[in-house]
Amino acid sequence: MSESAPPSALPTAALAERLRSVPGLMVREDEPMSRHCTWRVGGPAALWVVVETEEALLEAVGLIREANERVVPVDGQHLWVGDGGADGVWLRLGACAEGISREGLRLDVGAQTPVAALASYAKREGLIGLELYNHVSGTIAELLRRDEPPPTLVGVRVLRGGRLTEVVPGKLKDDHVIVRARLELDPAQALKGGRAPKRGPGLPGRLFLDPKKNHNAAEMMSELGLRGVRLRSARLGGYEPNTLINLGGAKENDLKVLIGMVKDRAKSHLGVDLNPELKPLGRSRRSDG
Repeated sequence: MSESAPPSALPTAALAERLRSVPGLMVREDEPMSRHCTWRVGGPAALWVVVETEEALLEAVGLIREANERVVPVDGQHLWVGDGGADGVWLRLGACAEGISREGLRLDVGAQTPVAALASYAKREGLIGLELYNHVSGTIAELLRRDEPPPTLVGVRVLRGGRLTEVVPGKLKDDHVIVRARLELDPAQALKGGRAPKRGPGLPGRLFLDPKKNHNAAEMMSELGLRGVRLRSARLGGYEPNTLINLGGAKENDLKVLIGMVKDRAKSHLGVDLNPELKPLGRSRRSDG
């Protein structure tokens, strides 16, 4: 992913003014990404735009493309931006990508809806098939972006090539802006009910990917005695070690050193290569280290 705008790009301030003229947009320049990331780490995004309507989304993306700027879809809070900040227009959807509506066994779900909220809604409505998502963190968009969609997913409403359209599961691209998801529960499953799996998908919030299908990074980290390990203001979870907690003031380099320590220990003691789930976007601060 390129981190510099084309030479012909419209100056950020000028693009910001154009975007502010569009109803349904909230625009901020040099927005600290630490406010919007789970780990509370990250320098400023050149432009941060919250979009409330689909009409505003279409107009905003048109203006951004005219300015030769890059759109960075923000699916949720599980992202990592370098302390030096990042270029581009960071686009987060608001009201147009929130809420759940139902028609029979069909659900229309906003991409920014928390996954656990969808599971709670299904339970209240007496719908079966989404129980394993009760304790999954992150948004529907993050769920889809990780290519771990619910088995009930039948379509995804996205912005693609300057227009809104629906794509089928498996056809979602990195540059698509995810707006909504369409689910259809199996009536046979809904009638039958059944027992939900003990463990749902490992979704947003993890520090490391599970190395193999039958191995769990959190269990390995527990075996290595890494629960609650702390480096300055960055600490691994005490109960769930495969999570990271910013105690206040942790920096990008603290995360990198802590991640490196865990990787080294897993390799030397277990012979396993652990890979971080996230890589920092944008620029590192040169003074780090």
